[in-house]
Amino acid sequence: MTDLPPPYNAIKHINNAQLQALLDAGNTVVLDVRTPMEWQALGAIPGATLLPIQELMARLGELDKSAPTAVICEHGVRSWDAAFYLAQQGFATVYNHTEGMHAWDGPRETPAQ
Repeated sequence: MTDLPPPYNAIKHINNAQLQALLDAGNTVVLDVRTPMEWQALGAIPGATLLPIQELMARLGELDKSAPTAVICEHGVRSWDAAFYLAQQGFATVYNHTEGMHAWDGPRETPAQ
């Protein structure tokens, strides 16, 4: 495999175990880009921030570009799109959780409405 150009090379693809390790280390923002209905009905990673992908451009200023950011969705497709956008916008460290919440085997909570 050849080296990928920016911003592709700025994105690290991670699985459940790697995301759990980042959560255990305690210095990574988890950005959930699913819809509010998915967030509520299917549960979320404790401490994750809900920011639906369709709102990402408008709400980018709410995020810290210097904070390591792990992006997750239901199956890993929207998270890839969001991770790519964050990398384009100069986020220092971006992780794309490729397995999605449907395969998440770590802690899960039902967020309050």
